[in-house]
Amino acid sequence: MYLIQSLPALRPPLTPVVQVALTVHVAMTAYQSVVYDWVKATGTLRLSPFDPRIGKSHRHNFAPLNNKCMELRKVCNHPALSYPPDYGADQAELLRQCGKLCVLDRLLIKLHRTGHRVLLFSTMTRLLDLLEGYLRWRRFGAEGAEAMQYARIDGGTALEDR
Repeated sequence: MYLIQSLPALRPPLTPVVQVALTVHVAMTAYQSVVYDWVKATGTLRLSPFDPRIGKSHRHNFAPLNNKCMELRKVCNHPALSYPPDYGADQAELLRQCGKLCVLDRLLIKLHRTGHRVLLFSTMTRLLDLLEGYLRWRRFGAEGAEAMQYARIDGGTALEDR
């Protein structure tokens, strides 16, 4: 180590790494807007969002929220974080429910075709679960899609695997 530090000619040349960070503002979908407005106005979640019955006699259909601000953040990220999809739900439908995921889908496809690598970061593990399901679908199930490779690194990943 000391020899390399004292002889700069032996050091390999450093290649600059270009990192670009972009902020993309995305509008919510109609479904997201309805869920967002409901949570904001009532401070509750409908246990069955497709049940049309609303009123005092149907209070058991709603769950009160402990932290309304956090719930609004979850709805902005994806409504499936508040209303988990039914078993066997179509992944394309989950894609259409969220404005962020629609734009992310288009961005990832273009970046993948041009050979870019992408780092997605989130502190919400349930959002990482949702993204992992999307990437699995994009890798195997989407029509006309090229295989996207991904690696998930979170608290459950061993240090050797990182």
